[in-house]
Amino acid sequence: MDPRYQELMNAIIQRQASILGIAVAVRRARKVAGLVVGDDGKVLSLSKPPLEALEQMTKEFIDLSGDVGKVFCKVVSKETLKKYPDLKLPEILKD
Repeated sequence: MDPRYQELMNAIIQRQASILGIAVAVRRARKVAGLVVGDDGKVLSLSKPPLEALEQMTKEFIDLSGDVGKVFCKVVSKETLKKYPDLKLPEILKD
């Protein structure tokens, strides 16, 4: 797995955990088929395209938290893009 996407997904899970609690954030992230997340919220492995997993994970947080969930995912994505400007994001995370 591309470590940049792993870093981004980890950051999104951690940001969501700061609002929802780690158990809820991990449970939501684990709903994404092919994404394996440890109890600490770290992405352990991914068996699908990272853009697809990232989009599905974002949708899980939006389903749970609405616009607030989306805003937090976008904020984390923008921070990550500063570090990796060539990183591709799914449409759901673009402005």
